[in-house]
Amino acid sequence: MRFFFSGPRIAGLRPGISFGPEDFRKLSSSSQVSSSGQMTGGFVYVLADESGRHKIGSAIDPIARRAQLQTGSAEQLSFAFVGVAPEMTYVRIERAAHALLEQQKIPNGGDEWFRVPASIAIGAVYEAAQRLGFPIQQVAPEMVPHILLLARQPDPAADVGARKARRRWGILAGLPWYLRYPAAAVAYSVIGVVVFSVVLVIAFIAKGGS
Repeated sequence: MRFFFSGPRIAGLRPGISFGPEDFRKLSSSSQVSSSGQMTGGFVYVLADESGRHKIGSAIDPIARRAQLQTGSAEQLSFAFVGVAPEMTYVRIERAAHALLEQQKIPNGGDEWFRVPASIAIGAVYEAAQRLGFPIQQVAPEMVPHILLLARQPDPAADVGARKARRRWGILAGLPWYLRYPAAAVAYSVIGVVVFSVVLVIAFIAKGGS
């Protein structure tokens, strides 16, 4: 399953951007394949308070982050913007947007609160993404849980890799690679000694019988 977000029609074409589970996960290395990916995509968001200030932040789950911030704020916080970006690009987009609005930071408001209109804060996010060459697509806050659910789905490619590893390594498949190879070497050595010993015993018995 993938999400496709389309833009306005231009010259008969409607550009868009597509996001799927692979854009939010980074699979484990082939030596430690797991059935579920590690989510690395996330969201850049703009929060507004009742005083007209705006916070540019990033989070894997902006809904949970807003709830966390709300507990420490006397003013109601609401989303002015939520944008989704693949892998770790969302963190770099956030930092670049902060740099663009450096002169508009609120004193004693940390690095993420700015006294600018929502349009300026959102524009800084888009400008940061464009300068970095990273894709970002606005989504409704209600879509966030669905995107997170999509990203956490087991990856079929990881399942195939895990099955191949189990077929190749057997009971050693669960070991880290730096333990797996020495263990395999010891196991093969023991098997070799046992086989050699059995052959010697058989040969000795056969010789004694003759």
